[in-house]
Amino acid sequence: MVLGFGDWLALPYEQKYAVAAQWVATQQADGYGGDGDEQSLLTEDAKLALWALGQQLEHGDNAGEKPSFWEVTASAKWSAYDSLRGTSSLDAMRKFISILDEDLGPRWPLEHASALVAAAVAPPAADAAPAEPPSRRAVLQSVRRAELVPSRAEG
Repeated sequence: MVLGFGDWLALPYEQKYAVAAQWVATQQADGYGGDGDEQSLLTEDAKLALWALGQQLEHGDNAGEKPSFWEVTASAKWSAYDSLRGTSSLDAMRKFISILDEDLGPRWPLEHASALVAAAVAPPAADAAPAEPPSRRAVLQSVRRAELVPSRAEG
């Protein structure tokens, strides 16, 4: 199956977000942008914003106490997350995808995540029961497992 950009554009935002979140989690799990030698495709600012959007989608508005000024990483995370107060789930999904578009270019789904996009647009097999897209909870759990801001910055 040859994917076109129209295939990506035709997906509903929930599926686009599921593909984007899975790709980001895969990048982190593969070591890109961590302490390894591989070069991350995402900037540190993008990683922080994606982490904050994941928190907003999973937990809603930030209810945590602001960390001390001296806890630089925790304070940056808290501020990024708190800045999303009042953001709806759909807007958070749109922003998540928009950040990837800005960091990687609008064709990133086909250039970097074509297998995930193909799985999302593939029609179900004739003999198989209709597949449901991953639940929001499942997607958020996969994002939660991948720490989007490298741990070496904490301390």
